Amino acid sequence: MEIFRIKSPHPKTEYAPSWDFSVGVAGWTDFEKIDAIKNFLLSKEDYILTLPTTNDGGTKLGDNTVTARHGSYNLFHFTNELPELNDWLKFAQNAYLDFVSHDMSSVQELYMFAWFNIARKGDSIGEHAHGADFDSYLSGNMHFDDYDTINSYMSPFDRRSQVSFKNFKGGLTFFPSCLPHKSDVYTGNDLRVSIAFDLRLAENMYISHPLATPFMNTEIFQTLIKEKNDLHTS
Repeated sequence: MEIFRIKSPHPKTEYAPSWDFSVGVAGWTDFEKIDAIKNFLLSKEDYILTLPTTNDGGTKLGDNTVTARHGSYNLFHFTNELPELNDWLKFAQNAYLDFVSHDMSSVQELYMFAWFNIARKGDSIGEHAHGADFDSYLSGNMHFDDYDTINSYMSPFDRRSQVSFKNFKGGLTFFPSCLPHKSDVYTGNDLRVSIAFDLRLAENMYISHPLATPFMNTEIFQTLIKEKNDLHTS
């Protein structure tokens, strides 16, 4: 896990804003499972397009996309069809623990709400943020191939204060949900597939997103720690 900072200069006046945001990047290297999930998501596009349209989340991808149905399903309700989604979930949970450990923040009890995006040649993901509510927490995304696109994450106070990363196969990014972010124009001939998700405090997430699923709690945490300890002692 690498941590990147979006940090303001020290303010010179009482009214100048200041900020200090952390963005974490990890990589999943089980490419066989990554390919299986990618192919599964592509096979689900027609079905997702039959679900009610919510909105495209400010991405500018439009209503005729799976992104515009992101509020009508949760990706992790498909684990019975594709067990590899559980493997990705465990990777994301471990990456989250690495992120908060590196960032010296606390582990929270969380629910996850996840969806996927498909971009075609000429598409770009417009600048948007996932939320800045009083209980907003972390969001994330992962890409399923080495795409010739760059994601940029910006301070909500000053768009010039940003970090940018080239999208790579298995690349998972955690970022505060309030950060505006975008991708540049996709020029590839294949389809650009990514997962996006929100993590929110358990007691509030389930109320606002009844389709959300548990991401981190005491039982999950203890299981992950035990597996990590068993791996180190084996």
